[in-house]
Amino acid sequence: MLFLLNCKAQQVPDSITLTYQRTIFNISENYIQFMFDSNKNYLLVNNKSAGLQKEVNINLSQEELKSIFNVYKKFNLPAEGINCLYNDDGTVLSKTIISFNKKPKEVSFQKCYQAEQDKKNFHNIEMQLLKLLKSKPEYQNTFPWEFETL
Repeated sequence: MLFLLNCKAQQVPDSITLTYQRTIFNISENYIQFMFDSNKNYLLVNNKSAGLQKEVNINLSQEELKSIFNVYKKFNLPAEGINCLYNDDGTVLSKTIISFNKKPKEVSFQKCYQAEQDKKNFHNIEMQLLKLLKSKPEYQNTFPWEFETL
């Protein structure tokens, strides 16, 4: 006999919230460069070198959030890890975290993914999220120069 169990870990919740945060680390200060909270429909973009900080109200539908969640589950990424980019000298340049249905933890104290496949999978999810956010009219109206063609 074969029994199929309904595993809670594989279920897609009825309602998904997603938080995304990229933090930049440098000698003078650490700062949030990009943050999205689907629960508040809130996006913050901060480009310190260009003197730009913008806040935008962007709504992702449950269908869009579930599509990202499903990819996350498919890749089976470690829940507590975050993706890091490094400077040439080995110091951390940035840390990025994506959390589903929970309050994000302090990014600066989280461990980075070590496995190359986990890093690649995380990057894939991150690009899917950014593509969705940048496809929204609210984003395009706030950052029109990103969509100009030469």
